[in-house]
Amino acid sequence: MNHHQQRCSIWNPADLLGAVPYLLGFRPENSFVALLLDADHLALAAGRADLVHPTDELARRLREAFDPETAGVVLLGYGPIPEADRLTTLIRAVRRDIAVIGGLWVADGEYRCVWDGCACPARQGVAFDARATVSAAWLTARGLVAAGSREELLAELAPDPVAQARIQDLLDAGHHVDAQAAVDDALRRGEQGERLSDAQAAALVVALRRPEFREQVWRATDDLPWQRQLWFDLTRRVPDAHVSVVAALAAWWAWRTGHELFARAALDRAVGSGSPATLALIVAALVTARIDPESLPWPLHPAQVSAMAGLRSRIRQTGSPGSRW
Repeated sequence: MNHHQQRCSIWNPADLLGAVPYLLGFRPENSFVALLLDADHLALAAGRADLVHPTDELARRLREAFDPETAGVVLLGYGPIPEADRLTTLIRAVRRDIAVIGGLWVADGEYRCVWDGCACPARQGVAFDARATVSAAWLTARGLVAAGSREELLAELAPDPVAQARIQDLLDAGHHVDAQAAVDDALRRGEQGERLSDAQAAALVVALRRPEFREQVWRATDDLPWQRQLWFDLTRRVPDAHVSVVAALAAWWAWRTGHELFARAALDRAVGSGSPATLALIVAALVTARIDPESLPWPLHPAQVSAMAGLRSRIRQTGSPGSRW
């Protein structure tokens, strides 16, 4: 579930549907989407699942995601109209346990109400343009971006085999690295918007093998845009055998800024790399535990870091966090 500091007010179906791509980070297709609202109609969070998921499993996950701050949830479906009955089934399965305040199915540039017994005009379909809504304009003005698809979004973290091979060659050469200088240089260049060269990236990888420098860069990473550019770029370029720490930092940035899909994609790289770093396991524990980033003090006290490190055995047993509501 993606939690957002930029909370958009939702007052009508078109605005609701206009906000969804920005809250998810991409325009959904063949998807179920849950949009959680508070009592003031502010969008608290959005979550997505593939349309092929069994509705009973989705119902269970939705109950888990519902929290006391949530006043209601709107359930949406995106895909062929014949699939709309599955959304109605999902609503029936959960509305005794949580406050479902609406259900809409989106197909062919129209939304349709799927609520049992409803006779509203949307029952037959209402044309709309999600990009032309007030909510889309409001969220765009505040810096949120919606990729054209989930695949387009995740491509920002996909490995670049050519770059990985170049950096691996430099790592194999075994050049001496001044770890402190490599870390300081990488953070300085990142803050200035510079992309690290292959040699600088390789030097940083070597430096991050030492726990004191891993902690330094972790503490230096919060929610600034340049940090996304730095860690996402390195997650693509660093060879899989060495990517765990930089991918964990990409996941940390994504989680702190409410981009859970990015966080989970980065963790798939970090935890699935064979020998995940403790930092990757800590971040995975935070994401899997569904902790609200705003509730976590930063920087962390060493005792908190130690407590989180104790969760790493659970992540080792269960593997990468995967995707869910």
